[in-house]
Amino acid sequence: MKDNLKRLHGFAGMRGLLPVRSVDGFWEEPFTFTGVVTPPPVIPAETDFDTFNNLISASNFHIRFDEGVLIDGRNTRNVSGFYVLPDPKALAQLLA
Repeated sequence: MKDNLKRLHGFAGMRGLLPVRSVDGFWEEPFTFTGVVTPPPVIPAETDFDTFNNLISASNFHIRFDEGVLIDGRNTRNVSGFYVLPDPKALAQLLA
């Protein structure tokens, strides 16, 4: 459990993409994870990829968009892990 919680907090400072849909279309906006707002209430001890991927989806993260990017007038927001796409290198680093 502690390993998985530590991994979730390890996203802070790492990069990712957030799918965005608007009247102008669909795109993926780059961002930086600033922290875990709400981890899931139950965190299993298993440390395999599928378990960790499910933990990401069940968590809420605080993110910051790149300089000059505002979405709905803000450059930060809390988002469900279900919608974020962590950088594959960052994810590999956390699972190593």
